[in-house]
Amino acid sequence: MEEYSELLNEQIFAINTVWVALCAALIFFMEAGFALLEAGFVRAKNAMSIIAKVIIDIIFGGIAFFVVGFGIAYGAS
Repeated sequence: MEEYSELLNEQIFAINTVWVALCAALIFFMEAGFALLEAGFVRAKNAMSIIAKVIIDIIFGGIAFFVVGFGIAYGAS
């Protein structure tokens, strides 16, 4: 019975990892769409600065996840 419990825990961990990766990919595509939306609302000369702002936002968001969010998501495992 303990063997099945360990196997179940491994499967749950794998499913949680895939879920976090899928959500991260969806957020990444959402950020790309938001960058295009924001770039469409400004003049052409300012579009690259808006794209750069969104890229910096993605970088800082990724760093913040690895500093804070990873520990919250996975705990001591």
